[in-house]
Amino acid sequence: MIEVLVFVFFLIIFACLFIYALPAILTIGPVPTPRRVAKRILSEAQLKPTDVFYDLGAGDGRLLIEAVENYHCKAVGYELMMPVYLIARLKIFLSGQSQNIRLYFRDFYAQDLSKADVIFCYLIPNAMKILEKKFKEKPPRSGTRIISYTFPIKGWKPRKIIRVDRKSYPVFIYRVD
Repeated sequence: MIEVLVFVFFLIIFACLFIYALPAILTIGPVPTPRRVAKRILSEAQLKPTDVFYDLGAGDGRLLIEAVENYHCKAVGYELMMPVYLIARLKIFLSGQSQNIRLYFRDFYAQDLSKADVIFCYLIPNAMKILEKKFKEKPPRSGTRIISYTFPIKGWKPRKIIRVDRKSYPVFIYRVD
């Protein structure tokens, strides 16, 4: 009887993980920002302790943790892939920075981004199009810094474009006027 219960338990866990991972299987799964690029991005963001850093599609939470640990700001992240979200929650807990980081299992397109001082995104082109539309409908407040790794925001002129090294993709840095 115990064996049957254990089997059913693991079957349910596997089914849940498969259902939550299905979007990643069918599209592009999470691709973490390389650490050397993340460090440079956060440096270019010019974060201050009074800033709030948003990571749209926060993945494993590495930028959230690094922003809080190195720049002593507050951080907010959104992630929609359950296994990745759970890993990020664990990493945030283990970092000891839970009090300064809010990670939500929510669609960031439907969220209010008006409290952000810095918004970071590493999104595929289709996701960037939706974000462009969101910014057009409700622009971020004046002074907000937006940093996009790899893909630009169409129709926006970046203040700066950097490459960390020859292997990395471009980093587009914008400032809302």
